[in-house]
Amino acid sequence: MLHLHPHEAARRLADLKDTVLWDVLDRMPSHAAAGVFADLPIHRQVRLARTHDAGAVSNLLVRLSADDRVDVLQGLDNRRRRDILERLPDEERNEAESLGSCPDDSVGSVMIPHFVSVPDGATVAPAAEQIRLVTPGKEALSTVY
Repeated sequence: MLHLHPHEAARRLADLKDTVLWDVLDRMPSHAAAGVFADLPIHRQVRLARTHDAGAVSNLLVRLSADDRVDVLQGLDNRRRRDILERLPDEERNEAESLGSCPDDSVGSVMIPHFVSVPDGATVAPAAEQIRLVTPGKEALSTVY
């Protein structure tokens, strides 16, 4: 499974029972498991998050994008959501609580919580340097304003 794109791996694993699917995810490297989990249908993600250890679920959710993490959390009852949120690192928990407080049909529910702003008129070299300064250790960046 590790050689497959996460979407293809999720498609191939889709027919497994939840307990077997979770066992497969649990045996994968965390980044690969998160990629596959993110490509499962949201109802399946929520069902897995409801029925498995809250610590293991939070370890998986922390590797998802903020909006994907919130989608899963919003599908859970309040007690389960709180149980998982309490296990997330502060930054991810605060972000999830902030995004999760926005109504589904609001701009806040679809906003990108992380971006980099560079001065208007900046050339490539200064813009790239600004990006390096504010995103140390980041592998990817998708939005620059």
